[in-house]
Amino acid sequence: MEVTAQQRDVRAKQAANAPKHPTAWIIAVSILILIGGTLFLYSRVSWQQALLYVLGAFGGFVLYQAHFGFTSAWRKFILYRQGKAFGHR
Repeated sequence: MEVTAQQRDVRAKQAANAPKHPTAWIIAVSILILIGGTLFLYSRVSWQQALLYVLGAFGGFVLYQAHFGFTSAWRKFILYRQGKAFGHR
């Protein structure tokens, strides 16, 4: 698949506008919520529920990082005008 000049321009603009580092307080709050929820489930329900909570959070993080779902195909269609991901012939 060949990269066009327009795609390179879009990628350069995205890289320039992207935040350099994730906001530290967002990461800290997320970790605190994860720890708090895990401790709550462990103390009130069971260790199995706490483990499932952590596994669910980890699975959600992995799917988010992998751009899972239809939205990645839609984004590619809008940005690069490539509709192959939708299965049109």
